[in-house]
Amino acid sequence: MAIERNIDNKGNLEVQRLMSSFAGQGVSPDFFYLTGYEGIFVEANREQVCECVISSVVSLGSDLLLVVDSSSFDAWESLCYGLGINVTLLDANRVSILDIKSILAEDSEISHIMTVGVTDRDLLLQIGLASKEYKRSFVVETIADDHIRMADLESMNVDYLLQAASDSSDMSLVIARRNKLVQTEGNARRPSQDIYAMWQNSVAFRSSSLQPMYL
Repeated sequence: MAIERNIDNKGNLEVQRLMSSFAGQGVSPDFFYLTGYEGIFVEANREQVCECVISSVVSLGSDLLLVVDSSSFDAWESLCYGLGINVTLLDANRVSILDIKSILAEDSEISHIMTVGVTDRDLLLQIGLASKEYKRSFVVETIADDHIRMADLESMNVDYLLQAASDSSDMSLVIARRNKLVQTEGNARRPSQDIYAMWQNSVAFRSSSLQPMYL
């Protein structure tokens, strides 16, 4: 599966459109990067953008803890196996924060916790706090209509928010914490699934009149 990396002005317009939900929160799409996060347009559906981010952010020798509906365990295990990533799967409908903390305490190889399709805000908050406590990165996948707000990214300690368009089109947005994003350079298992390269391509089209970025 190849994901388009050449993000042009059309792609930047899509980024702005998908980030428009933040406009009412005092965050202008043009100056979104000043929040410490970056918005990256990815021409991919939900599964593809998840694979792209997993491929890019989980470094060699690190493992993934994935909270997802148990009906898709086999598919996610196969996806991670194809990327050469060891994955621990937890059922989103049965998991408790104590389960997650126990696993994190015992397995130091897990570098990222990822939730897919989890809409329980209290659970997301608890997982975010656990990820901060155990110094792991937190990745949240959701559809755009779930309305995770800018303040939620900080309170939930979200490092990567993956939002697919709600109309089932091959269009997604990755909102990434910049100081985590810069650490992904060279991580991607496949050149076509390199979120760092996509970010750099999008930065190339950023207006030169905007203020400089800070890590």
